[in-house]
Parts: sequence; structure tokens; C-alpha cells
Amino acid sequence: MNPVINEIISVYKNNANIKNINVIFDKDADSLYINADKFFLKQIIDNLLSNALKFSPFGKEIVIRSYSKNKFAYISVKDSGPGISGEEQKLLFNKFTKLSAKPTGGESSSGLGLSIVKKLVDSMNGIISCKSEPGKGAEFILRFNQF
Repeated sequence: MNPVINEIISVYKNNANIKNINVIFDKDADSLYINADKFFLKQIIDNLLSNALKFSPFGKEIVIRSYSKNKFAYISVKDSGPGISGEEQKLLFNKFTKLSAKPTGGESSSGLGLSIVKKLVDSMNGIISCKSEPGKGAEFILRFNQF
């Protein structure tokens, strides 16, 4: 899964540079293998990194982590954005949901991305969750079966 993450990071290198955002990839191991569709995984990581860049202020950082724990593989994307309230977190994966946070560089948002991500993660028997509090950024965590 790490080569897929590296590929998506390289796709967004220019976008990150425009906003002077440092994207850090922290991985526990060079290779983690999951039972997942590579194309779907690319779409998932693409959307999560795109959102992290969209909502992070200029000059901040985004940390992507991949790690293994209890026979599961995890991918975490943590931004430095405005965070998401507990009330809004309940709406995250609904279609056409636009929350109160606004993109920091004039980017657009359809409100569909996270609902698509949720469907793709579900289709691969994975789990997606979000940890966030207002003013402290948001962290999206993916969990997949490891093999």
C-alpha cells in the first residue's frame, strides 16, 4: 500500500508547494499488504489528501501514516485545518454534505468525496473513521485487513 500512497503524494506535490504545505509520509514498514482494490485505494487516498490540502492553511503540514497493528493495516491522513465539530462529524459521509469549514485557497467542493470514499472503503471490508476537534485539524483513519 505504501507505493500507492507515495504515488498520490507525488501527484499533489505542486498543490502542496503552492500553499507551502509540507506533506510528511511516516511509515512503520516499507511494505504493508492489504486485501484491497488498487484503483479504489488510489481514489480513497487521493480524496483524503486533496481534502487535507484544501482545508489546511498555508504554511502548515499534513501527516500521512501507514502502520500495522493487531493484524490490521492502517492509513491515517491528518491535516492542520480548522477541525470538525462532533455534530458535523455525524454528517461527514453523507452525499452532498458541505460542512462549515471553507477551503483555504479558493478550492471548490462538491460535498460528494467522503461519501464516495466511504462506499469504496466499505466495498473492501475496511473501516473509515475521523478524529477531530475544532481548531485542531482532522485525522481520517482507514483500517483494512492485512495479509
